[in-house]
Amino acid sequence: MFVQNLNDTQQSYLLALSKELIGIDGELDEKELAMLQILKSQCNDGIEEIDVDFEMLTTVFEDQIHKTSLLLELIGLAYSDSEFHETEKKWLEKLIGALGIENSKYQKMVTWVEAQMKLVVDAQELMEA
Repeated sequence: MFVQNLNDTQQSYLLALSKELIGIDGELDEKELAMLQILKSQCNDGIEEIDVDFEMLTTVFEDQIHKTSLLLELIGLAYSDSEFHETEKKWLEKLIGALGIENSKYQKMVTWVEAQMKLVVDAQELMEA
């Protein structure tokens, strides 16, 4: 949804971070893998994941639009299997620290993603009715 806000380098980071995130809980869910493919399809042509250096994150994601776009995509990915695992939460907390994002802003992003996930469920119910 927000991939278009990211440049090629940022999209490469997004793919690498996404792959790391979905493997962090030790379970690769089909929904997470499908979501990773959707993210990749939304990236510019030829974008591939690259090695991520957490110390370089504030250089690569230099403003709030880029940081927020990255985090909203990753939080959505964490929820794609309908479960926000504790290991995913801790990993994302490490990431927000590296990006210099305040916890209150991060919590607002989590709340927004949770609301979006509920709307998706509601839409699916409408389609089935």
